[in-house]
Amino acid sequence: MISLLFSGTSLYSLPLVNLLLLLSAELQTSSTLQHSQDVTIM
Repeated sequence: MISLLFSGTSLYSLPLVNLLLLLSAELQTSSTLQHSQDVTIM
């Protein structure tokens, strides 16, 4: 069951992880530069 779920979600988890990494990086950089930019994006 775990192997099947992992193999099935691995295809979808890769793009999600990339999006999370991009969002976290943008939030960290924007929060240090402009905190108001985060509110507009969200």
